Amino acid sequence: MIDGKKIKKIRTGLNLSQSAVAEKADISQTQLSKMELGQCDATTGVASAVARALGVGLSEILVSENPTMPRPKKQPAPGRKKGWLAKFLG
Repeated sequence: MIDGKKIKKIRTGLNLSQSAVAEKADISQTQLSKMELGQCDATTGVASAVARALGVGLSEILVSENPTMPRPKKQPAPGRKKGWLAKFLG
């Protein structure tokens, strides 16, 4: 998943317009705008093209893992019994 805020920060830091980056990436300015606003995601090919147009690696515009996000609950392995608290709370 791409991070639109990162794209915009890099683009504005390079003093490039959306139109210039979109043209280099061979996408529409509207699509780039929506990506920056988080209104749409991009395929790997489009994300790679945008990264190349900005002169950065693909990893620079991807969403980094957020350690504050809740982790999915672990499910007990098949055939394994639940702990006493889970049985009690049922």
